[in-house]
Amino acid sequence: MEVLLEPYRIDFPNFTQHIQDCRALVAGSFALVGYLTQLNVDPGFQANDMDIFISGINNEGNEDNDSVNNMIQFLNSQGFTENGKFANQNLNQSQERQDQDNYYGTMNLIRRVMSFTNANDKEIQMIVLNYSADNLRWYIGVFDLSCCQCYWEAFTNTFHAISHLTNEKKMYVNPVRKRILMDKRIEKYQARGFKLVEYPCDIQDGADPRSDLASLPFDGLTAHNILTMDDVSVSEFLAESEWNIVLKTGDQFYAFDRKILMELMGKKKVYIPHVGYVYDTLLNQSITEQAFKSLKYSDYSIYELKLAYSTRIIVHGHHYDFNETTKSLYTVIAYSVNKWAERLEGVHMAPLPQPQPQPRLSPKPKRYDRHHMDYMWWFGN
Repeated sequence: MEVLLEPYRIDFPNFTQHIQDCRALVAGSFALVGYLTQLNVDPGFQANDMDIFISGINNEGNEDNDSVNNMIQFLNSQGFTENGKFANQNLNQSQERQDQDNYYGTMNLIRRVMSFTNANDKEIQMIVLNYSADNLRWYIGVFDLSCCQCYWEAFTNTFHAISHLTNEKKMYVNPVRKRILMDKRIEKYQARGFKLVEYPCDIQDGADPRSDLASLPFDGLTAHNILTMDDVSVSEFLAESEWNIVLKTGDQFYAFDRKILMELMGKKKVYIPHVGYVYDTLLNQSITEQAFKSLKYSDYSIYELKLAYSTRIIVHGHHYDFNETTKSLYTVIAYSVNKWAERLEGVHMAPLPQPQPQPRLSPKPKRYDRHHMDYMWWFGN
């Protein structure tokens, strides 16, 4: 951070102390440059300005400008004066805002934005939020582009990114944001070397880092895509998107998109008393609900299916019909690409053991007394 502040001619220790005291957060493209530089990755651009996010309310939700005034006084002491750039704009009306080129107008919970410049024309924006200082990091997570969801931690002097894809200079559009001026911003960051990708999968413990696929022994390994009916390279298919996964059955690999596969499997759900709900793959392999839900997480990329056992069940048909059918239940072993390449054991998700059939007892013989036997003889029974 100290190096990035040099062009601004701001005293670094005092700046750090004021950010801590005011519980403010430096975030956005300035923090993105710091984060990638911290990783020894070329950002592809230089930050022309700095965004400081600061709360304008206290813990009870009432207006409190003490921190705001404190930060203004500090910036003034460092040679920055307010230039009135945002003085006449209503920033809380994103659809009918006065200035359609104003990016801050697309953001919510903003009370006001103040712009400061110094003699070197270096610019700092202070964004005052109607939002608690305790949750400023959460607010960063609703920025429109994932690559801008970066911030500086003043207490440790380190930069952080919310999206793990930022490390690879990949970005996605935040689905909770309305698409206002997005095309211009996307093109802006594409020109800086960022690649636009799909919104990422959910993460359970940690996303499978697929950046090393090129160095792993997947050469020549292909998977059959049932939906497109063609064979694809496993390494290339997994590298395209983290939504892409590979299922292995026996010696055959199958390529799927997580979303499409789970949508189709969700329509083939059956309840088995001793197992719970099971879901069928397109090859009629039944897996447990735990294994089914694991498909949506980017923790794993390769899923191996091994037959556990088959069981006969009664399923409901139309018009109160009952049909007996056989379900083949599979154990699912989930791997990251590194674990698969190194032949390390994956995560097992197996159905409960099949209950053992109970021994059938011989029926107890009925006991008839003499009067009952006479009665049955009299009526010819």
